[in-house]
Amino acid sequence: MKRLDIFLLCCLLAVSGASQTLSLDSCLHIASRNNLLLRNARLDVEKAKDVRQQALSNYFPRVSGQAVGYYALHPLIEIGAQDLINGVNNENARQNLQTLYDDYGQSLGLDNLFSFFRRGFSVGATAIQPLCLGGQIVNGNRLARIGVEAAELEVEIKERDLLLSVEESYWLVIALQDKQQTLDAVLALLDTLSGNVDAAVSAGLATTNDRLQLRLRQNEIEAKQLQLNSGIRLAKQALCQSLGINYSDSLMLSDDISDPGTTYPFTDSTYQPEPRPEQRLLALQVKAANLKKDIEIGKAMPQLMVGGTYAYNHLLFDRGSGNGMLFATLQVPLTQWWESSFRIKEQRRAREQAENEQKHYTQLMELELMQAGQEAETAEKQAALCQTAIDAAEENLHLATANYGAGLCPVSDLLQAQTLYMQAKNDLTDARIRLRIACRRRAALQRGLSAD
Repeated sequence: MKRLDIFLLCCLLAVSGASQTLSLDSCLHIASRNNLLLRNARLDVEKAKDVRQQALSNYFPRVSGQAVGYYALHPLIEIGAQDLINGVNNENARQNLQTLYDDYGQSLGLDNLFSFFRRGFSVGATAIQPLCLGGQIVNGNRLARIGVEAAELEVEIKERDLLLSVEESYWLVIALQDKQQTLDAVLALLDTLSGNVDAAVSAGLATTNDRLQLRLRQNEIEAKQLQLNSGIRLAKQALCQSLGINYSDSLMLSDDISDPGTTYPFTDSTYQPEPRPEQRLLALQVKAANLKKDIEIGKAMPQLMVGGTYAYNHLLFDRGSGNGMLFATLQVPLTQWWESSFRIKEQRRAREQAENEQKHYTQLMELELMQAGQEAETAEKQAALCQTAIDAAEENLHLATANYGAGLCPVSDLLQAQTLYMQAKNDLTDARIRLRIACRRRAALQRGLSAD
């Protein structure tokens, strides 16, 4: 059903000329199902499960079959009847055999020439069951299970980072669109003001310098509009690439940044965050290093295996025969201890390195969480300051507009007031974007889960 939903959505996005609208939640849902890198991470989990099944097969006997057959153009061994008789050392016995062969050999169907090994075959099967390999099989299966858990944690980490990246891309598009609306509003005001200035210049109430300043301001706004349009297109393309869908010029985003309220849980300083996937992954690395050391120790231990074999042979004569055998093997490494001791030391040092990395990166993650909390608090304060600044800039613009209409200030003061208002509004948009992303990041790190 999930694949069907994605397919239907892709079909909808592929319709040309139709307007497609995506919310932030829908973008996060699409990205978690459709991103190519995340798909590969989930395939890594399936590969790890296959490795685990391979390790599990080591508990069972290893059974193999053998078959040998041959056919020679000429017999490999040929012996004549006369050669056999002449090979007898006793003269009397040789004469008696010669007499018997001459009298009865032909009637008994005995050929003058005997041949061996012209054709034959042999088939068999062997089963070997390991009983004691120094714990290599058990530790190998434990290591394979750790591989599956590590792959699942990698998926969790990549999904969390992907969703945070998608949200940043989403709000970047929203911020650029909001700035574009601000420019459109300012340009509309400038167009209205342009007619008034032209009339004032014609009536001798304004100078051509005022008209020139207004034209330069309009050109500046139009240039910024072109830059914003290009930026919005590129930002949408980057968002679509993260979502794994095709880009469309008619793509629209439905969420609005005008609401400053961004409340996330886990803001209490006494809250104890859950272990992050990175922390659990580091713990698994330490366990894996321990198991690798135990496997190396097992390689230096005696190894006991039992087995059985059965074969059916039809090689020499016309009659075939079968035979079976049970056996046991005990292998005790003697001279390998020199090499094994250094392998064990190598794995012990690798385990110590894993423990040191666990402590080091755990401290860094604690600092990262503190930094995320400070960034969220700072972004909240900046958003409040920007809101205060835009209120003042809006009041200043109203005052400048009224003074210009009454002829109490030149057009340059009005243009300056518009510039301050536009800058304040853009600053507020950026501050709200930073606040949302900072709060989302802090919540994701505190939960230790994907930001879904």
